Amino acid sequence: GPNEFFPFGGGTRRCIGMSFAMFEMKMIIATLLELKISHAGPPAGVTLRAITMAPDSGVPVVIEG
Repeated sequence: GPNEFFPFGGGTRRCIGMSFAMFEMKMIIATLLELKISHAGPPAGVTLRAITMAPDSGVPVVIEG
């Protein structure tokens, strides 16, 4: 459906780079936290998608430091 998201595929043919990509994302988040993420940006609108809600245009974050 339109709300499904499988960034690495699934089953026996899933992406061989999945483990590396997940590790890389964790390292990027840790680095950003070390740079002192100070506060969230201005509030965004929210769209209801089935049972879950999601921000209309991402989640703005202000990084200072």
